[in-house]
Amino acid sequence: MSTRGIAASFWRGGTSRGLILRAETMAPYPPSVRSDIIRTALGSPDPDGRQISGLGGGVSSLSKAMIVGIPGEGEEAQAVWGKLPGVEWADEGTNAGLGEWDIVYRFAQVGVRDDVLDWSSTCGNMLSAVALQSIALPILPYTTLFTRARSLPRPEPGQPLLFPLSILSASNGAIMRARVPIDPITLQVWQPPEGEGVKIAGVPGEEVGIEVEMPMAEDVELFEPASTIAYEEHEIPYSLLSSGLPNIVIPISSLSHLDIPTSLLTSSASELTSHSTLSTHLERLRQSIASALSLPFSLSTPKVCLIGPAPSEGYRTSSGTRVEQQDADFVARTVSSGDWHATIPGTTLGALNIGAGTKGSVVWKLMNGEEVGGKEEGNAGVVQVRVGNAAGVASSSVRFERSRGKGEAEEEGELRPVSVVMMRTAREIMRGEVMVPERVFAKGEEDEEGR
Repeated sequence: MSTRGIAASFWRGGTSRGLILRAETMAPYPPSVRSDIIRTALGSPDPDGRQISGLGGGVSSLSKAMIVGIPGEGEEAQAVWGKLPGVEWADEGTNAGLGEWDIVYRFAQVGVRDDVLDWSSTCGNMLSAVALQSIALPILPYTTLFTRARSLPRPEPGQPLLFPLSILSASNGAIMRARVPIDPITLQVWQPPEGEGVKIAGVPGEEVGIEVEMPMAEDVELFEPASTIAYEEHEIPYSLLSSGLPNIVIPISSLSHLDIPTSLLTSSASELTSHSTLSTHLERLRQSIASALSLPFSLSTPKVCLIGPAPSEGYRTSSGTRVEQQDADFVARTVSSGDWHATIPGTTLGALNIGAGTKGSVVWKLMNGEEVGGKEEGNAGVVQVRVGNAAGVASSSVRFERSRGKGEAEEEGELRPVSVVMMRTAREIMRGEVMVPERVFAKGEEDEEGR
């Protein structure tokens, strides 16, 4: 079988894994070929759910793809073959009210069993991989890297320079920010001394940590802090909370009449999947709530997250370590693109953090109904949260600010989330070419001729 090599790299970002392709590599193909390149590379669709013939890992968190480049990359080819996915102005590099961005990040959730490529969402975990790749490859022009690095304050001897990057999430038009540790002399990605790296739940070992900031998109109304929906003659409380994409958060205690024990929240993904009715009930609830709120509905959005109190006796993680009750504010499990997440998606972690700081939300109520916590300074407040999951404990922070209406005093404005900040790690696994059968390109040419 004749094949063609497509330049690509394969990355772990946070607790996810995916294929990264450059905009200049993908732009010279029609949209149908771009999609088939990605599906074939990951081994989708696979009715057996293994993705055995590709790089995918058989679950949604390991079946992701990204097209990454600087603004304007591949524009001439896009003018011929069609725009790459995302907002129309992604390649302009600037937008009134948003500012400028260094990198354009186009994310696709790739169906494992289904022939689906969902470009409508984003991924906070893989953002860390995009940020690291932007420096390591590099994608960012060296002149920009050099000039910006020289303008930053010098770190203490032996410490890295925290290099700021602005990354446009093309799916929703939000500018996300990252700070990548680099060596102040070589401008290469900083390699921490042994024992001084960052460790996150669900990933073995310590590595370079990337600070990721995901701002809230003010123009998207995906926020319903406290509501209920009728389901099988019961009122189910939920909160719709968004951090990059909408998450439907449901207390697991409200499903007790469906014979769903709270102990499932610390079970393995395979145990959750094997529960006879849980996934079916949650998918019905996802569809019902999305319909009631007129939410965009796809493979990856909205996600559904179950929350409950941390077990009083503590619990053991999937790697055998122990989490005590006082180590986590609560526990949570997420269904992501039909699969139970083995840890917690970054966008869900941020959404839960927003809920922790929003009075009346199901998260806020679970945390004993305390007022917005954290350190408050005048018009701003930082709320931190520690979320237990099967792999350990994940933490993040959300900054809240008071929005002031005309004539309102500073202390009268509504407290609203501004951005989510979390620490992630990333690692490049391979760089080279992914082999794609020539029939993929021939079929694309036939499709274009038939248009």
